[in-house]
Amino acid sequence: MEGGDEMKTQIIPPKIVICFLVLSILLFLNTGFGLASEGLLDGKVFTGPTGKIGKDATETDELRYENGKLYSVGCAEWGFDSGTYSKKVEGNNITFEAVTTSPKDGKIAWSGTVNGDMIDAVYIWTKKGWFGEKRQEKWFKGNAK
Repeated sequence: MEGGDEMKTQIIPPKIVICFLVLSILLFLNTGFGLASEGLLDGKVFTGPTGKIGKDATETDELRYENGKLYSVGCAEWGFDSGTYSKKVEGNNITFEAVTTSPKDGKIAWSGTVNGDMIDAVYIWTKKGWFGEKRQEKWFKGNAK
């Protein structure tokens, strides 16, 4: 090739390539495609019976999911606030876990499964007392309200 007819190859520095890849990933996540399960239970409300594990229902409760938190209407009377929930999608099921706390009455660890308009959960209420830890294991089954 003569004089000015030569084709020049331009090499892009690795830092620019890495920055482009990071920005692309961030844009992908912000579009919602990468966070499809974010807020997956938010807006759902379930009502149904609850009782000690191995026993019949003794009361009813209402579980609400809002802003990434689980809230039990029935446990509110004991001072329990909402707690952040984690979730995992497995086929048609959404499994979740959360911990709610009360300044005076301890904590409740929740775990369960939501399948469409139905929920099946267990929760363990623990409270420290004078003679050790008190523990209640309960179940909740509900339908979407």
